[in-house]
Amino acid sequence: MKIIDKIVYLIFILLSVVLSFFPLNLVRRFAVVLGNIIYFFIPIRKKILHTNLKLCFPKRSEKWRKTVARKCYVNICIVIFEILYMSFLDEKGIISSVDTGNLSLIKESIKKDKGLVIASGHYSNWEYFGAYISNQIPVRASCIAKTQTNLYVNKKMNSLRIQFRYEAIEIGVNLREVFERLQNNEVLMMLIDQSAHPDYSSYVEFFNVNVSSFSGAAKFALKFNTELIFAYLKRDNNLKYNFKSFKVDYSDLKGYSKENIEILTQRLQKCLEDCIREEPSQWLWFHRRFKNIKSINSDAAALFDYSDSIYR
Repeated sequence: MKIIDKIVYLIFILLSVVLSFFPLNLVRRFAVVLGNIIYFFIPIRKKILHTNLKLCFPKRSEKWRKTVARKCYVNICIVIFEILYMSFLDEKGIISSVDTGNLSLIKESIKKDKGLVIASGHYSNWEYFGAYISNQIPVRASCIAKTQTNLYVNKKMNSLRIQFRYEAIEIGVNLREVFERLQNNEVLMMLIDQSAHPDYSSYVEFFNVNVSSFSGAAKFALKFNTELIFAYLKRDNNLKYNFKSFKVDYSDLKGYSKENIEILTQRLQKCLEDCIREEPSQWLWFHRRFKNIKSINSDAAALFDYSDSIYR
């Protein structure tokens, strides 16, 4: 396995070097072409993609879902190529990729000296999202990240994050470090959209499905009474990004309790759902988001039999 991991890592580095000889905009255009080719001829995880779209948009036409699915392949190719290109960018290169991006809400939250939790998802380019924020704020930013299976690629990704002034805190480390950073008025970024282990999550509604959802952002906010913001980058037709953010109010929730954690987790998942509905093709539909569910809405259930074998 280590040999395969090394080969994958070398391919990662080689592609990164090759792409660096071309302007970033041309690299993005090539990714668009490649994404369409992969959709028609190399349908990786296409079944999972279509299953998830059918579950979440049961009333939309099959033609609409196929169009979104094709755009999803384009989206992930753009993200991968942009990440490969990151080694040869500086902070100005990242910032120039965002056409509009007002961080005033985040900067005002930092001034309150209470710490800040920013929730987001695997929407458009989540790595550019982290780099964009961290290079325009006066305090240290960190992100909670899952360790990649390929440790060589994982190490490279962490070095890229450090290059752009934010640090990955890998899942499973001592949470005391996270607590200390929030208490020091630092920024903690979290992606809240992947399937969560039932023992460490809250079951809340997401696209009318009662599904296990990461509750870490809600827990941190309630525990330390931090500012809480949902934010994301949205790619436009010119392959540039717009930065969007809004405050998640939880002033009505008094105290750290299981009930309040579930309520706030629900609010965050609703923010995520609204973001995805705005432009569905920019979300990462390829992952098994609906692996752990309690119930499913009747409209989707009537269209197909949802079971544990659906992702096989």
